[in-house]
Amino acid sequence: MDLSEKMKSNINSLQEAAQQFTAKGDYDNAIAAWKKIISVREDANFYNTIGDLYIKKGSQNEALEFFTLAADKFKADGFHQKAMAIYKKLLNIVPFDVHALASLGELHADKGLVSNSVMYYLKAAEKLSMDGDIDKSIDIYEKILLLTPSDISVKTKIAELWLSRGLSVKAANDFAAIASGYMEKDDFDKAVEFFSRAIGVDPQNVASFIGLGSLAEKRDNLDQALEFTGKALLFSQNNKDILTRYVQLAVISKNTGEARNILSRLIMSDPADIFYKKLLAYVYISEGQSEKAWEELLPGIDELLQDQSWDEAYELIDQFRELFPVPVKQRLVTIYRGRGDSVSLAGELDDLAKIYESQGLNQNALVLFRELAELRPDDASIKGKIDELELMLELKMPLPPGVSFHEAAEISIEEPEKSEEVLKYDHQDKRAEAEFYANQGLVDEAVRVYEEILASEPDNMEIRERIESLLSVCGTETATFEAQQETVDAVFSGDDQALHETSYDSEAGEEDIESHYTAGIEYKQKGLLDDAIKEFQIVAKDPGKTLLCTKMIALCYMEKGVFSRAISELTALLDTMSDEDERGHDIKYELAGAYMKNNDYAKALEIYSEIHRMVPDYRDVTYKLDILKDLIEKSEEKQKTKKNRISYI
Repeated sequence: MDLSEKMKSNINSLQEAAQQFTAKGDYDNAIAAWKKIISVREDANFYNTIGDLYIKKGSQNEALEFFTLAADKFKADGFHQKAMAIYKKLLNIVPFDVHALASLGELHADKGLVSNSVMYYLKAAEKLSMDGDIDKSIDIYEKILLLTPSDISVKTKIAELWLSRGLSVKAANDFAAIASGYMEKDDFDKAVEFFSRAIGVDPQNVASFIGLGSLAEKRDNLDQALEFTGKALLFSQNNKDILTRYVQLAVISKNTGEARNILSRLIMSDPADIFYKKLLAYVYISEGQSEKAWEELLPGIDELLQDQSWDEAYELIDQFRELFPVPVKQRLVTIYRGRGDSVSLAGELDDLAKIYESQGLNQNALVLFRELAELRPDDASIKGKIDELELMLELKMPLPPGVSFHEAAEISIEEPEKSEEVLKYDHQDKRAEAEFYANQGLVDEAVRVYEEILASEPDNMEIRERIESLLSVCGTETATFEAQQETVDAVFSGDDQALHETSYDSEAGEEDIESHYTAGIEYKQKGLLDDAIKEFQIVAKDPGKTLLCTKMIALCYMEKGVFSRAISELTALLDTMSDEDERGHDIKYELAGAYMKNNDYAKALEIYSEIHRMVPDYRDVTYKLDILKDLIEKSEEKQKTKKNRISYI
């Protein structure tokens, strides 16, 4: 006989013995026999039999233990119906056995019998609550909520249990959730009741103040809605969703003063966060102060452009298309170029060029038409417009009578005597172009054009002197020009050795510096101010170009409307200059202008006055002083009027 057969024989013998003991009423020996059996083979039926024997013996507690083991085993083995029968038998002995009640709740839920499940769960939760086991009671109630998520009584019971535990914040949140449920059903009175209960438990319950604000808005009480939302914001100051809602309500209720104050303080505490500036701009627009809205957003827009955040920048400026067409279109050009959208870019370039032309800004228009010609090379009207503007600006002189531009190239070959005449007109064009650049302060561009003339007329001393004059103005060493001129002379003398030596002695980075400066000028003319600033910053590292390029950087910031940055650049530049340096007057003049545009009239007045004391007839300083004195006087009168209307949270 193998081991398994021997064990089976032993179990059969023990079962027979247990049954004989039971028949004789010897329950102890019967129970002992059954326990030996379950030590070898666990069976739910054996547990149930032992429980019955304990009942016959009058040992109720032991009976409950084995009934529970039997029911749990049936449940674990998937015999749910048998498990439910044993749990119910157990409840006949102890009606509020929590384990049996909870197990029956679970088994009925598994069968989809929700009402029966809730009945057993509720009894279990109530018993746990009576016994002081609040956490387990809440666990049971939450199981009920999974079955009946809209049961307000269960939600209320859970909130009250949290409160009994001293967990007022949890209780308040649950009361607020109940109130929100009533709001969804349009039962506003009940919603107010539970929001009020939540605030009574937790006076800083943000959800309840938001809910009460929404209720007030539904009832068209906008002032009360703003008040409740303001309280929510007070207790959750970093919540941008609440702030946004508060500002929206302030605009709708036409009560924007306090919203403006809050946003202004937030902007001061975190100037880099454009979110607050967007909201303040929204307030300004609602008040009809679109210009202020634009001024508030402009620095942030330009920062987004610098970061190449094209979509976000577009979203901000699109609303200002009609109000500020020129600065908006300038920035749209940058956006479309960054996106690689040549079709939209061409459209904006065309519009902007025509606006410039209508305003008499022909040089700006010409720059844009030239770029547009690259995008639309087959458009003859654009080429015609470029020719027209070049003639108007005297960048191109009319050819001799009877000679077309297309014929000019043939003349130089077939009729040399006419070629000289055409060349004279060509040099007149270039001289006019060079002087135009010089008058615009674009010294390097002017020098470049003059050098082109000098290449064909190396003995023209007038051109040489003009180049030297321009280079000395921008602080470039005469030696630099002489080195450049030696190169030109070498080219036209055929002296290859001299050319080699001159090139060898030149600084390696000079050409790169010049290319960056030229790029900066071109970007500035096109309104691509961020790109221009980057180029000028590179060139400014050259000591000979520092003053000129720092000033150009400041002028770019002025054009962008970022006056504080312009002030910083000019102030830093002044700190590096000696008091005897007469170029300081020009820098101070620009600095005063920056302060004036930044509405710091007192500082602007101070700097203009300093210039006036040193050089009384310097440019239009006297006129600027008169304007500033008038502005300061009007500003003081306006401030007196507003003084009694300021409110605070």
